[in-house]
Amino acid sequence: MEHIEEEPDTLAESDLKAALMLADFARSAYFSGRLQHAVDFHSKAKWFYTRGTTRLSRCVLSHKTISLESVRRQVRDLLSHLREAETWYAQPVKEGQLNYG
Repeated sequence: MEHIEEEPDTLAESDLKAALMLADFARSAYFSGRLQHAVDFHSKAKWFYTRGTTRLSRCVLSHKTISLESVRRQVRDLLSHLREAETWYAQPVKEGQLNYG
């Protein structure tokens, strides 16, 4: 069976889309008071974001990498608006509120 190597931009795209999805899950879990889930999703989102960003930095500039840069910024902004995982247990969540750090 032949193994086909995926293109770096395809791998970066997969990582960044996974990071975006997980960051959104973290935000939703935090809103609903499921703090352990929020912490887990936040941690995984940061891991995929870091790997995707590293892979993206190794890609040749193209239309696809420009659009991936937009996804990367979207993930970065979402993660930056969520408090760091360690502080999520410090204050209870009030319905309809998210305490940004």
